[in-house]
Amino acid sequence: MEKIRHAQWITLHRQYEHYEYLALVIKLAGVMTALTGLFSAMDCWPVLLILAVLWLLEGIWKTFQARLEVSLMALENTQAETTLFPVYNNWQQNRPGLVTLVGQYLRASLRPTVAFPYIVLMLIILLPLIY
Repeated sequence: MEKIRHAQWITLHRQYEHYEYLALVIKLAGVMTALTGLFSAMDCWPVLLILAVLWLLEGIWKTFQARLEVSLMALENTQAETTLFPVYNNWQQNRPGLVTLVGQYLRASLRPTVAFPYIVLMLIILLPLIY
């Protein structure tokens, strides 16, 4: 049983880390969008809108990642002998209704590690309007 739990933990942990990697890809897309907007002399509003969408997408992504974390922690805290860990059942049970889910996405978007690059990039895009 211990081998099964260990294999489940490894699988969930790898998926968790994969989510982290893809969140960095979203951040990189934000940086590239900002640079493209700056160097092509695009109007700032479409660039800001794209950055806002990327920011929210990363918040959604981080919410998914947080659900994996719940599964990982539940697995680590499991004392009973089980052969399977109900990852998808746990995922579904932890998924709230629409309003709460949108609130989770927004809270995840406001985490400093998520918000930081987008706020800075948006300010950089707005600099030409300020000066």
